[in-house]
Amino acid sequence: MQSLNEEQRRRLVVQYTTEHPGQSNHAIAKYFAEVGVARSTVYAILNRYEEGGEESVLRSAGSGCHRTELKVTNAEVKNIVKDAQRGLSQREIARKFDISQAYVGKILQENGLKAYKKEKVPAVTDQQRERQQVRVGRLYRTILDGRGGDLDLVIDDESYFHMSSQTIPGNSFYYATARGDAPVEKRVSPQKKFGDKILVWLAISRHGASRVYMCHSKTMNKELYANECIRKRLVQFLNEQHSDGNYLFWPDLASCSRCSRTCSGRDRSVPAAGHQLCLEGAESSLRASPSSNRALLGHFEAAGVPS
Repeated sequence: MQSLNEEQRRRLVVQYTTEHPGQSNHAIAKYFAEVGVARSTVYAILNRYEEGGEESVLRSAGSGCHRTELKVTNAEVKNIVKDAQRGLSQREIARKFDISQAYVGKILQENGLKAYKKEKVPAVTDQQRERQQVRVGRLYRTILDGRGGDLDLVIDDESYFHMSSQTIPGNSFYYATARGDAPVEKRVSPQKKFGDKILVWLAISRHGASRVYMCHSKTMNKELYANECIRKRLVQFLNEQHSDGNYLFWPDLASCSRCSRTCSGRDRSVPAAGHQLCLEGAESSLRASPSSNRALLGHFEAAGVPS
């Protein structure tokens, strides 16, 4: 049935109705639905058949709307393509040239244009982009080109998750005869200026992940980062998964990761049991020793981080 055209489906419905005069419209629609014809299509054919007979259902030559040619010059086609490439929507272009949106889509398709969804990327300034190039070069020279002696990359990061349900997609509409008729709790959606949130921190490498640190309504600072993240979780993860000391710890650029109480200056930013390379001005790194990663904890103690 799916391969039949519209005219053939109409003829089959009319023929079946004529051969089974005692069946109801519901039974006829159910029969054709089982063979792949939509019920709405069958009901539409039966309604027209009951109102005007077989002639009203079957199309005759010359019936239907006549196709009208929309005259758009070649220059206008080029302008339509340019407008689409500079970001105008099909509706805006259609209003501008007094044509339909469907015709705009057809013109764009004929000229090889397709619609793609914009990608969300972090906002980066020129200065940040330059610093990124420098740090990526350090990372490449340390790990990817083999000079780092088969080091494992260890990275960490934190994120904040809001407790409010406003971030969850849902119904943002309400029904009423007028805007003010519905109750207040139905008409408004309260939002806190500083809502409750959860802080989640995690360190990962190719060997696995550290224990997750989670806390409620707190912002990452140097005390939390040093005590909860580094002391209690990162050191344990390095001792368990990177006891050979062949790792490169690459912290993020948050101020708490680079403060003087977390890392005591540039010269002492590298723990004795591993590499730490992405700090400001760090041009070289010490060779990782095969000793225990407790040296990393001793490094933070020497930096004056409170226990």
